[in-house]
Amino acid sequence: MSGGAAAVIAQKGFPVVYHSLEQVLKTLTTSEVSKATEVSQLLKIGVTNGILDQSTFQPKFKPVSVIKPKLPFIVIEGLDGSGKTKVSTCLQEKLDMDLKGTPPLLIKHLKEFFDQQIEPIRRAYYSFGNYLAAEEVSRSKFEKGIVMDRYFHSTAASALAHSLTSHTPTTEITLDSYNWPSDLLKPDLVLFLVVSEEVRRYRHAFRNTTNTKEEQMLAHNGIFRQNLIDSYLQIRGVPLLQFDANEEIEEVKVKALNKVTQMFPLLLRETVTKNLEQTQSN
Repeated sequence: MSGGAAAVIAQKGFPVVYHSLEQVLKTLTTSEVSKATEVSQLLKIGVTNGILDQSTFQPKFKPVSVIKPKLPFIVIEGLDGSGKTKVSTCLQEKLDMDLKGTPPLLIKHLKEFFDQQIEPIRRAYYSFGNYLAAEEVSRSKFEKGIVMDRYFHSTAASALAHSLTSHTPTTEITLDSYNWPSDLLKPDLVLFLVVSEEVRRYRHAFRNTTNTKEEQMLAHNGIFRQNLIDSYLQIRGVPLLQFDANEEIEEVKVKALNKVTQMFPLLLRETVTKNLEQTQSN
């Protein structure tokens, strides 16, 4: 994308945080980006997976508020290196939960392209992924508990932190910027892993992953990092629990497991029942 096109997009005043799938689509279908093959692929995936209408490519609106799951939908959030993936995997294994993540695997091949775009386009991609992930959760019918590694908080907090840290924010941030989208499935709990910067850097150094520009900014820009944490904690509309994750990761996993089963004892009962049924069948 040329610098001129990027400047045009930045001046259009797209929302810092997307609060509906309709807003996401408005950004993705602007003339400057809609011709990209990757955008076309993303929209087609939306159609195939039931969040967009096949003929209009507009949102298929669903009454997300009427879904009453038997078992909980829990999201694990935190800064890069806080231990989200390890805690999520622990809950999956110990409580027989379905593990989801964002962006979903079905659009991960497009991540590199969108990460190279300016902030409104990047966040439209991640927001679109949240709606796809929500559709995956809804289709599961909550026959198992759901644990998700990142969701709306990560997308929104990053967007807000970038805007707050920038000297030239394109759109005014208001209290409404921190609201949960009305058309996005809500989790029963967001477990926010809190770690010191020393612990975060130590864990991140041993991850087998790339060091993205945003991760570098997180490590070297204290103002951005604080804005990011503050934004996570100010998002409204779903219950968030701050969880101290500074101890050795094995201790953190045990304590997270205990906290989740304390808050949602049905998960433990379901796991015991399934294990008993398996034993009897053998």
